[in-house]
Amino acid sequence: GVMMSEGTYDEETKTLNYNGSITGPRGDEMKVRLINKIIDNDNTVFEMYADMDGQEIKWMEIKYTRVK
Repeated sequence: GVMMSEGTYDEETKTLNYNGSITGPRGDEMKVRLINKIIDNDNTVFEMYADMDGQEIKWMEIKYTRVK
C-alpha cells in the first residue's frame, strides 16, 4: 500500500521525524510515527511506531551499516 507522511529534520541530532497514516491489517486507518536517525557516515537506524487501539507500539527497527 501507499503511505503518506510529513516530517521535520533535526540538524543537531541528525534525525528525521515523520508522522503519517497507513491502512492497517484490519483495513482501518492507523497513525504511524517514523524516525530515521543518522548515527554516523556508515550507520543509520530506522524505527516505525504504530497506534494500535490508542497505544503506540514499536512495529519495526532496521539498523543499516555501510559495507566497506
